[in-house]
Amino acid sequence: MTRGIYRSNRGSVGIVILVALLLLSFGVLLVGFINMYKEYRAEGKEQQEEFVKMTDIKVASEEESKKAVNALSARLTQSMAENDALKGNINNLQDSIKKLRVDLENANTQVQFQKAEQDRIESSMMDLIALYGDRVEALDRTSDDLRSALEIERATSKEAEDSLKNKVKSLKEQLKESKALVNDLQAKVLNLGKSSLVKETSKMHYNLANHYAKSKLYDKAVKEYKRAIELVPSDADAHYNLALVYDVYLTEYVLARNHYLKCLELNPKFKNRKEVQERITYLSFSESVQISPTQAKQKTPHKLMVDNVYNTQGARPR
Repeated sequence: MTRGIYRSNRGSVGIVILVALLLLSFGVLLVGFINMYKEYRAEGKEQQEEFVKMTDIKVASEEESKKAVNALSARLTQSMAENDALKGNINNLQDSIKKLRVDLENANTQVQFQKAEQDRIESSMMDLIALYGDRVEALDRTSDDLRSALEIERATSKEAEDSLKNKVKSLKEQLKESKALVNDLQAKVLNLGKSSLVKETSKMHYNLANHYAKSKLYDKAVKEYKRAIELVPSDADAHYNLALVYDVYLTEYVLARNHYLKCLELNPKFKNRKEVQERITYLSFSESVQISPTQAKQKTPHKLMVDNVYNTQGARPR
């Protein structure tokens, strides 16, 4: 009986423990549910506040979008106008390029003519060189004969010996002069060919530079003018056009003044001499009193213009 009561108590305790565990689990679940509900409410509140902010942002974005659309429409209209202007410029450039190609073809024809002329001159010079070469050989043989005769005559006559010595000396001088003449002719042949090609190449660079300047490609124009001047440093027109690009378009006034001065130094009777002298005086004065580039540019005389290109005969139209 005691054992039955003990077992009954053990069963009751087990039930109580089980119920307690169930209650504890239920409490834990209830606390977790309450925490989840609080988090859900807090998240919902944040989402509501974010929705309100997004609504305000959307209204502001719509207004900004309208402004952007209006600005874009204005920009599109402006771009269409610029596109039309650009098409006109492209057509003008294409026409200029066609003209330049014609000039280049004419220049190539002129170069070919000059080369043929150079070949003819070289052939004539080579004939002269061969002729003088034969004379030199004849003089050498005569000199040898005279030396032999001198050795023979030494035994008979002191006077004949002196005479032969004088003749040998005279022949040596003639030989020296003939060799110098041959060398001079060779140098003239080489210089003639180089000079002709250099001038033609300089003209091509000058014409290309004028084309770039009129197409508003001023940096390229400067490079081509410099190449023309490197080939022919005495070209006053190239110095003048380079000074003009520096002065009017690139505001490099020190470089402009230097090339204006070089132009007048090479050609004191330059056609725009008066305007160039006035511009040199003004640039020198501007540098001394430190006038701003904007003020200096405003004083640029409108009479200064880029020179015309060479014609097919190689001379600039005046």
